Amino acid sequence: MKTIVLDALTALSHRMVLTAWTGIATLLTVVFPLVYSFRNHDNTPIYLGLAVASLILFIAVAVLVAEIVRRRARVPTVQHPVDPSVPVALFISGLATYAVLFLYFTIKNDLFFRRIGFEGLVERSLAMPAYELIVHRSFMENATTLLCVTIVILMAVRLSTGVRIYAIVVWLITFAIYSSFVVTNNRFQSAILYLGVCIAIGYAWSSRKWPKAYLLAAIIAVVGFSAYSFRVTENMRDEISIAGCINVTALDPTETPMEIIRRASDNPLLCGDVITDIMAQVKAATKARVTGSSNGAADANAERYAAAKKIVDEEARPWDHRLNSLGLVADITRPAFSRGFGYGSFWIEPLSLYYYFFADREKYREIKQSLRTNPKVYISSRYLDTTIKDTPSSILTDAYANFFLVGFVIAGVLMGGILGWTDGVLRSTTSAGAAVLAFFLMEKSLYAEKEMLTLIVDLLKFSPVPILSAVLLWRVRLDRDVTVSR
Repeated sequence: MKTIVLDALTALSHRMVLTAWTGIATLLTVVFPLVYSFRNHDNTPIYLGLAVASLILFIAVAVLVAEIVRRRARVPTVQHPVDPSVPVALFISGLATYAVLFLYFTIKNDLFFRRIGFEGLVERSLAMPAYELIVHRSFMENATTLLCVTIVILMAVRLSTGVRIYAIVVWLITFAIYSSFVVTNNRFQSAILYLGVCIAIGYAWSSRKWPKAYLLAAIIAVVGFSAYSFRVTENMRDEISIAGCINVTALDPTETPMEIIRRASDNPLLCGDVITDIMAQVKAATKARVTGSSNGAADANAERYAAAKKIVDEEARPWDHRLNSLGLVADITRPAFSRGFGYGSFWIEPLSLYYYFFADREKYREIKQSLRTNPKVYISSRYLDTTIKDTPSSILTDAYANFFLVGFVIAGVLMGGILGWTDGVLRSTTSAGAAVLAFFLMEKSLYAEKEMLTLIVDLLKFSPVPILSAVLLWRVRLDRDVTVSR
């Protein structure tokens, strides 16, 4: 039994990106949609059929293709290495500059807290100079890649003491900037950051240098920190939406929305002159319910908290609604059979955005301001006669709307190719530059909430920084354990 368990763990250690993706994809496209359907008694037969199709035509196909590609992938190696001091120092200096510029432009344009609605984000992004927007967006999409590469360099490249200390300091500063940003704004993106850190540590770990117990302790520490950060993220969002600002109390993992309401009620100037919609509703509901009461303050407090709990419960979006990535797919299934599938048409309009960026700036602004920038807007408009700007989605959303269940297979083949090459390279490459490209593909593939078109466009749009980094580090040799059978 012990041998079987060890063999299974060894197999997983050769497929860390595939393992992480399979877990995410199974939850988002099978488990959570079924939970939503059963809890809400909504289109259960359709959800059941879609979940089974996702499991077989998407996830199983992706795993099979990934295995084939991983075993046959040509892994880059370094035959004539260079002294790593100069390229690594240049890379780390670039990372430091990139992170500082991101922080400056983000704060300057008031975008460190991005949860201001799609309309607000569009208006602020359109008002930014092009170079500031490019730095802001590209760092958001590349930071995990660069942080993971730095981990591998620190663990698997022989550096001078000065360069190593410099790299550690820059990594810590960059991690602090980026992790605080994603924790505040996007739990899924922060999960990818922590998963990426675990994968980077796992693939760079050398059993010749450090005991495996240290590896387990490092991964447990990262997982524990990620769980804590998720809780802090929820607290930050609650404090912004309820009180209007973030206080140090957000760091308390036991904080509840009712505690925030009590503090905001007891101290009306807690966030200055800011009065949020929730607190305005609480105040109005309390005033209406205690008017004429003979018990004064006692009744006022009781009614305030009762009204607050009711409002908070109504404002909260159930977790199964937020994680149901097949919701739009299920809703359009019947209309799609009567009106026909898109056969690629749902990709034309979103792609036109990039044409208009150069050819017609007014048209570009009009498309951005009307939020018609991704396939699901056009899908919902055609089949549901409504415009849905914010609904859970995945790579299967536009794949299905365009090609029915064949789209599931196409998505599986695409993801399997990416995942197989990524694991194959990260497992055994001796080139730090190749590792950059593999971590870039990992970061994009794990973001399973993105539609297929968005994934492909992001791979093209945000590739310049990883490509430049890969060229710079291509002949920097990684000191790996003796390569075992893949």
